[in-house]
Amino acid sequence: MNPVALAAHKQALIAKAELERAELAVACHDVRMLVAPPVTERAAERVHGFTSTAVRTLLPLLGYTRFGKLIRYLSIGLTAYRVARRWR
Repeated sequence: MNPVALAAHKQALIAKAELERAELAVACHDVRMLVAPPVTERAAERVHGFTSTAVRTLLPLLGYTRFGKLIRYLSIGLTAYRVARRWR
C-alpha cells in the first residue's frame, strides 16, 4: 500500500470506530431507559446526591469496564460484610 492509500484507510478506520462508539452510546442509553423505571419528581428527590455525583465523576475517568468491575467488587464486598455481620 502506498502512503496516501494507507492514510486514507487509517482515516476510514478512525471514522468507523467513532461511529461505532456513538452507536454503542445510543444503544446503552436505550437499554438504560428500558430497564430504569420512569423518573418522577418523587423518585428524583430520593436519588442521593453523593452517589449520582460519584457515578458522573468516576464513569468518565475509569471507563465503563473498570467502573463496572469497581461496582462489582464493591457489591461483593458489601454482600460479604452483610453475611458476616448477620452470622454473629
